[in-house]
Amino acid sequence: PPKCGKTRTVGSCLRGAPEWFGTKGVYVEIDPDGGGSMLAEDRVNWERLTVDPKQYIADELAGIIQHDWKKEGFGTVFIDTGSIAAQTLLMQIAAKCLFGNNIDLGGVRQPTQGDYTGVDTTYFKLLNLQKEMSQASGINFITTYHDLEVRPEQGQAGEVHGGPLLAGKA
Repeated sequence: PPKCGKTRTVGSCLRGAPEWFGTKGVYVEIDPDGGGSMLAEDRVNWERLTVDPKQYIADELAGIIQHDWKKEGFGTVFIDTGSIAAQTLLMQIAAKCLFGNNIDLGGVRQPTQGDYTGVDTTYFKLLNLQKEMSQASGINFITTYHDLEVRPEQGQAGEVHGGPLLAGKA
């Protein structure tokens, strides 16, 4: 859940295990609430980047992921959080009305089923890009997420399941 120490824990990895994560990292602050929870002695090891809210977040993240951080002496890229990134991506895709008639409620286009599929496809493309870059360069990618718990509809059989909060509950 939010505010349980995800950022603080990951933020300490450079200090705690420099042989695995390197001594310098790139902190991609998507959740504007996140970076302040890092300990002061860890903050100095991270170069803070933010994404431009006026740009398509998938392109911003792809550029960050594909950058040659290893050449600049960085060992880890920390994206905080994937949950906020996916939700931003959903809003941006819905605003484009690519998958149907997105109803406008107060200046916000409501997502359609196709928009959720678009987020899934785009987000998994970013995850695969992280994997490729990590395998090619040895750079570490760490992404934090808020948690998601899905319960069966009232009166329906089923188990509670969960995972990372992205866009939607599927």
